[in-house]
Amino acid sequence: MLKNGLFIMSIGFIFIMYSINSVTGVYQWGKVIFAIILIVIGAIIFNQGRLNDKKEKEKV
Repeated sequence: MLKNGLFIMSIGFIFIMYSINSVTGVYQWGKVIFAIILIVIGAIIFNQGRLNDKKEKEKV
């Protein structure tokens, strides 16, 4: 679960890197918004996995 969240977040950061037009320096806002959504979803998945790991360690 942790690795899945980090992977989704990294895809979001890559989208942000490629959302800038290198010639004009203008952002493509559709890609930026999509990237932010991916980063937020990845952070939520990462947090859920981290909390589940803590619960499992407390049980043992």
